Amino acid sequence: MEKSKEYIIEQTELNKKLYVELLAFEYKVDEVKEVHEIPSLNAAEVRTNFKKVNITPFSILSNENTSDFKIRKLSFKKTSNGWRYCE
Repeated sequence: MEKSKEYIIEQTELNKKLYVELLAFEYKVDEVKEVHEIPSLNAAEVRTNFKKVNITPFSILSNENTSDFKIRKLSFKKTSNGWRYCE
């Protein structure tokens, strides 16, 4: 357990059982593939390539696919303060 401390995100105990959430890896924006602006909705869709970084020994336990990257479509809304990410 001592060696894994730097990878622990959260640790809780419930009914005398210890539950530990571990860091498997992080995603970093690698490339913006495409930006599709929709002026009538003050919105934009952005296709982005994310790359895995800081891969830990616990990555083999992850439910994520085994490729080193993933492409996601992100949505943004234009506001008076600029563009904002929409979940």
